[in-house]
Amino acid sequence: MRMPGKDVGLLVLLVAIAAAVGLLLTPEPAPPQTGGDPPRASTLYNRPHGTKALLLAMQRLGIDAQRFGRSYRRALLERVEVLIILEPYISIDDDDEASLLRWVRRGGTLVFAPGPAEGGAEGWSRPRQWGIEAWLRFDPDAQHARTMDRHREPVTARTLEIDGEDAADPLLHGVHRVALARNRRFDPESPLAGRLEDATWQGVGRDGTGWLALRVRHGEGTILALSEAYPLTNRGLREADNETLAANLAHELAGWPPRRTVHFDETAHGHRLGDPSMLAMLQLVFGGTWGLAIVQLMLVALLYLLAGSVAFGRRWGVPPPPPRPQTAFIHAAAALLRRHNATERVWAALWQHHWRRLCERMGAPSTVTEQELAQRIRRRTGIDAADLLAEARRARMGTGPDPDTLSHLVRGLRDLMEQIDHAMGPSAAPGRRTSTAARTGGARPA
Repeated sequence: MRMPGKDVGLLVLLVAIAAAVGLLLTPEPAPPQTGGDPPRASTLYNRPHGTKALLLAMQRLGIDAQRFGRSYRRALLERVEVLIILEPYISIDDDDEASLLRWVRRGGTLVFAPGPAEGGAEGWSRPRQWGIEAWLRFDPDAQHARTMDRHREPVTARTLEIDGEDAADPLLHGVHRVALARNRRFDPESPLAGRLEDATWQGVGRDGTGWLALRVRHGEGTILALSEAYPLTNRGLREADNETLAANLAHELAGWPPRRTVHFDETAHGHRLGDPSMLAMLQLVFGGTWGLAIVQLMLVALLYLLAGSVAFGRRWGVPPPPPRPQTAFIHAAAALLRRHNATERVWAALWQHHWRRLCERMGAPSTVTEQELAQRIRRRTGIDAADLLAEARRARMGTGPDPDTLSHLVRGLRDLMEQIDHAMGPSAAPGRRTSTAARTGGARPA
């Protein structure tokens, strides 16, 4: 069968809309990492240098762990309680950094692991360091470059033994050895500089060269600075007691039972993640250079559909539909009967009509009594109509039923005929009088 042209156009439009919605709802894959890029501690990567395992482990522990991939503006940071930035790959401008520090000063918790030192110790460098990185001092003899395998993946360079007072720190509880990819520690005497120089700090995990981590109090918030992010990476979690260190970190950040949301920053790794709401999808569709073209296409499609279903302009030369005299007569007759309360005459005509139909259907003469007709109906169809016919007889013996009773009786007789037709099958010639008594005019029963 050939489809009309308008149906084909509508089908094409619906397929195009479905394809657009499918593209919008398709999850965005993790950005590919090229061979020249340094390993990034991003939760989007399941390679050894990524931190996807840490994100999934926190979620398995019942912690609300999410990715944060937007600007560090105040309006966006107000909804964040804990933010983790591990070895940032890109630079940050002064406005974003000032907004981030204000958020910490007002009570936010920032976990920060500095990236490689300026100068490209691992074969790459950023245009400028973050201010927080410049305010954290490392041991002068620190080795900033990570130890790499032949696939340019970080590997364990040394293991830090935890004992003595360090083991009492909540972050190192149950941790005896920490596997590290760098020989880099914070300065043991004065690890802070710049804006953080006068801040209160506490060292965590000291060895012969310096501190493994620092707790820095900044206003009402806290900065937990890590010398490197390798213990929290996918490969690092499998070595030494790094998984216990990660569990202690999750417990300290989210509380137990978990009551705070932990956000892993992806902006620092060059991954901007949009808002997954429907509003953001609409902004993505209509906010680009193609937005005007999409709007025009939708308007054309709308006008096309309207043109197929709406007659534009006034109708000239089209005669009005003819009146329905039968319907008008019925309404006028009903109004006349209601006005004169002539239910007795109406009931007489209706009863005669339905009685004649019942007698014809059951093959009985019209002189049969109500009891005999009820017995015939029950014998042939199994329907008990004795009560309905008795009530109709009582109404017929009086002065006529009131309008409500009349409506009830007529509805009951009509339903009875439908049940009989359903039980016996439709008659061969509805309305044809088959009995001799019916051909005489169908006298009313005694």
